[in-house]
Formats: sequence, structure tokens, C-alpha cells
Amino acid sequence: MRKLRILCLHGYRGSAKTLQRQMRPLTQGLEQLAEFVCVDAPSLATGDFGWWHAVSNDVDDPEQPAMRYKGWPETKTWLISLFQQSPPFDGVFGFSQGAALTSLLVGLRNREPEDRISFDFAVMVGGFVSNDGSHANLYRRESEYGLPSAHIIGESDLVVPSSSSDRLASTFKNPLILRHSGGHIIPGNPQVRSGFIAFLQERAREADLADGSP
Repeated sequence: MRKLRILCLHGYRGSAKTLQRQMRPLTQGLEQLAEFVCVDAPSLATGDFGWWHAVSNDVDDPEQPAMRYKGWPETKTWLISLFQQSPPFDGVFGFSQGAALTSLLVGLRNREPEDRISFDFAVMVGGFVSNDGSHANLYRRESEYGLPSAHIIGESDLVVPSSSSDRLASTFKNPLILRHSGGHIIPGNPQVRSGFIAFLQERAREADLADGSP
């Protein structure tokens, strides 16, 4: 099977290095199956953190969303540039805020050269639906959310309740849901790990077929 290339997005107050460490229980030993490309949010370069900051939208207009994500336009522009300039990614993996971002990238998928965001599957750990009302139109792009997706959900998660992750999974057509008894972590227990590996193996077989490999 062809080796997969997966973009990996860290959580709030995280970093690429932190995410590599957090992912190790799940991804250790999978070097032949996938390359996990962890990146820093663009805000880290300026001493800030996170892919965005959720702030109240202080307007009296009821037509405007109550919440907005400060920093989202910069993150979106940076990611479009990353997809344009990097070798293709087969999938995107996100943890926590990075999982919410992954779900937005699914809605932003666009194969046009000028703002190409193209990938074939998504994995979200401890994810949630964006609270920025301006993103509702992305989640309405139902055809985009038909891609293969895996959702790893902690039943004891006190940071992102499992109900929030379930709601995110429900926006996808045929989500694979892998549950564990822990909290807001990337788990490495055998049940989740075996499900995750099987999911990636199927994606690799699909990539082989798409590439025309025997």
C-alpha cells in the first residue's frame, strides 16, 4: 500500500512538537503506513497561540452571529498557502481545536488552483462544531462531508464533552466513531488503535486504486 501523508493540527495552546508527543501512543509504529506532518498555527510565530480565539461579536444586529473566531481569516489564508505549496496531503488529523479546524477544512475543500484545499479523509480527536455562526454555511456543504471520517471520543472528556464530539460526528455522512473511557487525550488503547489502523489501511488501499497501482 502507498504510504499516506497526513497533515496534523494541534489544539489550543499547543504546538507541532506538543502534538507529536500527544499522538505517539496512537501512531507509534505506523511509520510505514503514514507520514504525520505536524505544523504550528501561524499565530505561534508572533508569540500568540491557537488557530483562533473565540470572542463575542459585540453587535446589536440579530442577523450577525453572536460568536466570532478572531484570527480565523489569517489561519484560513495560511492553510490555503500551505496546501498550495506543499506536496499533496491524503488526509487531515486534528486534536481539540485542531479537530474543529479539520472539520472546517472539510467544508472548505476546493480543487481550484487559486485556493486549493484538497484531501480525501479526516480524523478528529476531541472535536467540536465551530461556534462561529459565519461557518454554518460550510457545514451545509453536505457533499464535502461525505468523505471518510474517524472520530475519537473520550467518554470522560471534561474539556470537550463527548456530546459535542458526537454532534460534530453527526455532520459527516458515515462517521467511524471510536470511543474510549478517558478524557481529553489522544488515546493509545488497543481498541481505538486497532480501529484507527484499520481506517488508515483502508484509506491507503483507496489511494492505491486512485493512483492506478496494481
